[in-house]
Amino acid sequence: MALVQAGVDAVALLGTHLSPEVIRQIENCNYLKVYMALDYDALGKSIENLQKLKNANVIALDKDVKDMNETERMELVNSL
Repeated sequence: MALVQAGVDAVALLGTHLSPEVIRQIENCNYLKVYMALDYDALGKSIENLQKLKNANVIALDKDVKDMNETERMELVNSL
């Protein structure tokens, strides 16, 4: 929700699993780039998910987006 409020189309995985349905929904939107932003302890899972999703890039976060303040979230969004 924090990223959506910042103007970014975002999907919360609610864990690290990227279901086939979520993959289909993301790919049906025809985004030019997709960013998978998970914290460092989920980096391995991010790379595994990256192989399932075309046009995807992994961003390792120091802290979860929901734990960022507004300034930190905007810095993240602007870095994309």
